[in-house]
Amino acid sequence: MQRYHLQRSDQATDKTIIVDFGGPGIAALAGEDRLGTIRSVFPQVDSFNLLLLEEPWVTAPVDDSCKAAMTGFYNAVRASKGIISAGAAIHSSCDLVGGRWGFTPASYRQAIDAVVRKEGIKVHGFVGHSWGGVRLSYLQGAQLAFVALIHPYPIGAPLDRLIDARVEKIAGLDVFPTLELPLPVAARSVPVTPFDLASAKVAFGYVDDASLAEYEQLFVTQGPEIVGQLSDSLWGRYGADSVALGLLSELEEICNVTGGLAEEGFPSTSTVRGVLTARYAPCSGLNRGRQGGVTSFSIATDNMCVVTSRSDSVTPDHLVQKYFPSNARPRWIQVDVKSHSSFDGLAECLPPKER
Repeated sequence: MQRYHLQRSDQATDKTIIVDFGGPGIAALAGEDRLGTIRSVFPQVDSFNLLLLEEPWVTAPVDDSCKAAMTGFYNAVRASKGIISAGAAIHSSCDLVGGRWGFTPASYRQAIDAVVRKEGIKVHGFVGHSWGGVRLSYLQGAQLAFVALIHPYPIGAPLDRLIDARVEKIAGLDVFPTLELPLPVAARSVPVTPFDLASAKVAFGYVDDASLAEYEQLFVTQGPEIVGQLSDSLWGRYGADSVALGLLSELEEICNVTGGLAEEGFPSTSTVRGVLTARYAPCSGLNRGRQGGVTSFSIATDNMCVVTSRSDSVTPDHLVQKYFPSNARPRWIQVDVKSHSSFDGLAECLPPKER
C-alpha cells in the first residue's frame, strides 16, 4: 500500500510537482492540508498538480516486541545507560534495514512511478524541505524543469560532523530558563530533568517562526511544562513511555543513508551533544550507504535553487554548502530565520507563474 495526495490544478495539465516535506518520521497526510497551504502562499504553483507521498510507517503493522524495544530505547536514552544495547534491540526487533518504515531509493522511485502511471501525470518539478533533498537524490535519471530545496539535509556529511555543527548552533540559544532540575510537572508521568532540557533545546530548532516569540514568553511563565512538551515532541513520547512509530522511519532512512557513528560510547544525555548522539545509537555498526548512499545527483535540470539559513540549528548552512553534491550547480539563497520549518525564500526559488 502507498498512500498519497494528488492535488490537481484548476487548469487541466499533466505537469506535476513532487512536494516532499522531509522528515523522515512525519505523517505527511495527517492534519492540515499542506499542499493547500503551499498553493495558497505560492501562486507560482497554481498551474501545476502537486503530489505528496505518505511514508510507509504510517500504515506498517508493528508487533509488541518492536514497541517494547522502542520503549526500552527511550528509557535508556533518558537514563543515559545501556544506550548501545537498547539501540541494537531496536535494530533487530524492528527490522530497521528492510525499508519497512522509511523509503529506500528504490521504493521511493517505485512509488512515484506507480502514481505517475495510475494518474496519467508527468513529473515536472520538485520542491523538497530538509530530508526532501535526500529524497530528490533517490530519483536517479529524472529530468526536471526545476528543483527547489529548502533547508536541505547536508548530503554526504558524516553524522559526527553534523552533530558537531548542530551543537555549536544550539549553544547560541539564550531563550531557555534556568531551572533547578529535576522538577515534577502536572499531568506528566515523569519529572522534567536535564535530559528533557537538552532535548528541548534540540527541538526548539523545529518550532515555526510564528511561534518563536510565544515560546519565549511561555518559558518565563511555564518553563518546566514547555520544556517537557518540547522534549516529548522530539522523541515522539506519549503516555507513560510509549514512542511514536515515526522514530523508526527516521532511524531507518537516516541510518541507511549516512551509516553509523564512529564512537563506541555516548556522552551524557543531560547535554545537547549526548541527546543528538544517542538519537542515532541504532545506526552504530552500519557502513555508510547501506541502501545506496548519496554523494551526487543524477538529476537533469537547468534550474536548481537551494535556500539555507544562517541561524538554522538543524541543517547548518555551512555544512549544506560544503557537502552539496559537486556535480550540481544550484543557485543559492540565504535567509536569516531561526526555524528549520520556515519556507522563507521558496518564492524566490520557484519559476515565474505560468499563464
